[in-house]
Amino acid sequence: MARFLGKPVNDYQNTIIAQSQFLTSIKIVFDDYNKNYYEPRFSNSIVVFALKDVVDIQKIPQYYYPLVIKLDTSYSAFDGELVQTEEELIAKFEEYKSHIQNSTLPDVELGLNYKIIATPYLQDSKHDVDLIISDGELLSGYVTDNRLTMPNIARFETTTMPSLLDKEKQDNIIRAAWKTCHNMGLNNGVFNVKAIHTTQGVKIIKVNPLMADSYTANWLFNIWDVDHYLYTYLIACGIKPFVNKNSLPRQYYIGFLCYASSHKDVIDEPKLKKLSSERDFCVVLFEKEIPSDQKGEKPYACVVTCSRDIREARRKMRVFLEENMLKKEEYSLICED
Repeated sequence: MARFLGKPVNDYQNTIIAQSQFLTSIKIVFDDYNKNYYEPRFSNSIVVFALKDVVDIQKIPQYYYPLVIKLDTSYSAFDGELVQTEEELIAKFEEYKSHIQNSTLPDVELGLNYKIIATPYLQDSKHDVDLIISDGELLSGYVTDNRLTMPNIARFETTTMPSLLDKEKQDNIIRAAWKTCHNMGLNNGVFNVKAIHTTQGVKIIKVNPLMADSYTANWLFNIWDVDHYLYTYLIACGIKPFVNKNSLPRQYYIGFLCYASSHKDVIDEPKLKKLSSERDFCVVLFEKEIPSDQKGEKPYACVVTCSRDIREARRKMRVFLEENMLKKEEYSLICED
């Protein structure tokens, strides 16, 4: 419809490619190779193994282990489970296949064509990048810091928004994310990109061809005074929005995702309701009830503290973790100075 009306629109095929981590990786490698500067160590892509059968697992060289097994179109780019050996990977592969066939995983009933993939486990700093792009031009980008809290389950995250990385590293991450979107033909809109900053440069994990979750957009507005809903609408109408790139963060948000397998006994529904009424906390509910089934689970809530001072935000989080007997070592990103 947008194309019919003569408005800016991203090609549908490009958005399909962006939703697949496997296809995104291939696209990055293909573009770099065509430009005659492809070097695996310094490419923005990561190695992605598509697993259709046990034979595919047996072909993976041992030096790539440990690996993270996940669904290619999963809820989060960091969803998945960490495996150390080929035997573990085969066992998890069979488990994932069984869940898909029995339609017990979230969104399988929607008819999505799930692929099982495996990627090397990178322990470097993980980030979300929210980009505003109009007619291929990068108007602005915003980086968030993430870290895993459970070493064997690669989806438990803590978050600091905005990022505390130095400006040069943030600029590198933003540029790599924009370059990937641009090369994939995503030239108009607000996009969310998952990235990892390594000693060999920025690695792009996944591109979300849409803006991030609504609560992320709300936090970005509270922190930077940028309205992603408005910008998405303006760009769709062919209007280039004005974005103030020089504003300073008005406050800091630090927090973590809550999963039934790790948090339901200490962060239950009454606790979430109480936190929602407190001024220094922000609670986002993803589920009406805390799920009892932990297979293929999604987070049921997100708990964050907010403050104009990052040190004060961390102090509040330390107190909260101590009160709820959660190990501070697993949440070091959001509670250590």
